[in-house]
Amino acid sequence: MVRGALKAFLMKCIYGIVLLLLISSCNPSFMSDYLKGVKYFSEDNYEEAIKYFTKHLEKDSLDGKALAFRGQCYSSLEKYDLAINDLALAVNNGKHDVETYNDLGNALYKTGEFLDAVNCFYTARLIDKNYAQTYFNLGVALASLEKYRNSIQAFNQYLRMKQDHLGYYARGTTYFYMDELDSALNDLNKAIELDKTKEDYFIKRGAIYAESDKYQEALIDFDNAIKLDNSYGEAYHAKAITYALMKNNLKACEELFKARKLDPEEDYKLDIDYNTN
Repeated sequence: MVRGALKAFLMKCIYGIVLLLLISSCNPSFMSDYLKGVKYFSEDNYEEAIKYFTKHLEKDSLDGKALAFRGQCYSSLEKYDLAINDLALAVNNGKHDVETYNDLGNALYKTGEFLDAVNCFYTARLIDKNYAQTYFNLGVALASLEKYRNSIQAFNQYLRMKQDHLGYYARGTTYFYMDELDSALNDLNKAIELDKTKEDYFIKRGAIYAESDKYQEALIDFDNAIKLDNSYGEAYHAKAITYALMKNNLKACEELFKARKLDPEEDYKLDIDYNTN
């Protein structure tokens, strides 16, 4: 009898503990500040997440995981200087994973620190050579440093791992900067084949056509961009440039006027040879 009663009592205690754990996992009031931060982060509520990660860090200022999470929150809110500070502290406090180095590299890139960003991506690559996003980020940063050949190599590796429209667009854009128009066009064709909803893709391919003196094809692509977004001033500006190259100054001026009307803050310009019709 006594043993039975004791066993029943212990089972009630165990059930009570399990129930308490279940309640605490669902109810924010039972969560630690760190877990609350993670919860709000997962819901994209970055301001609330920062609040709770900050509370947690007031108790444990060297927690690399919390610093990395808060750094990601700051990046999502485009507060890149704060993000860099937190992510660098996270690395200094043992958070040596591929995601943290990529996050730090991206924040550095956003502030124009391209070389430091490249170094972060190289470190991320050493940690995990199979993490595709590292190669994409590295390619973008290298292109910003005008190291186009190295950029192409990074995009090649990315596309071997992940054949998506972003990779083809980025590599095609880099080929365009290198004046390798056939390769650029081939990649933009693939990007558009995979995703026909990006006006920037049509703008870039149109620019490649225009650079190749294929003006009608260029105009078709710029019109496709306008169909996707008829308030896209850059598309009208691109049409204006193309008409100017075609010596159709009247149409060039008409399109330039549309671009300036849509984007009055943009300094759209146009070189026109007024000695032609």
